[in-house]
Amino acid sequence: MGLFITNVSGAVYSGYNAGRQLYRELMAAKKEVKVISPFITAGYAKRLLTLHEKGICVQLLTNGTSKDFVTGIRNVELAGVLVRQLKSKDGYSYERPFPYKMCDPKYHFIHSKWYIIDEAIAFIGSMNMTCSGFSNNYETRLRITEAATIVLLRKEFDALFNDQKIQEKSLEEWGKEIYQRADCVG
Repeated sequence: MGLFITNVSGAVYSGYNAGRQLYRELMAAKKEVKVISPFITAGYAKRLLTLHEKGICVQLLTNGTSKDFVTGIRNVELAGVLVRQLKSKDGYSYERPFPYKMCDPKYHFIHSKWYIIDEAIAFIGSMNMTCSGFSNNYETRLRITEAATIVLLRKEFDALFNDQKIQEKSLEEWGKEIYQRADCVG
């Protein structure tokens, strides 16, 4: 796995509010959004969920452990977006509201930041999917619309997303930890 592409053309932006155009194009997606971001905040996770609920295929590759998501109110809110607890007569079960992979950074730390929209646009740069990354920090990003490059980026995304070597906790184990700790925080 890995990718090397030469002679890529696109538009480079460096400065504050580097995510403004990306955000507009992300929210206007018609069929597909693929995101790699090591860090994501609850607000942006909710936006991905909104896109998913509109019928758009959303996939997210990010880092974290259950411990990361129960150390503060914002993180508990994010955990509530990414892991739903369902009550049944036999206890609880857990589900992902949309496809994502939470990489355990002890084994694999994802540091790339990619946003692929509708098989037509890709943004690659330094912006995490956070308010700081999209607005407050001085960031750099490349906007790509070359079809051949986007095909290669999508193939690499899919290979990473489906890589069985990338370890993550089972959803059941993760959900139990999150909701037990969240009960203690409140």
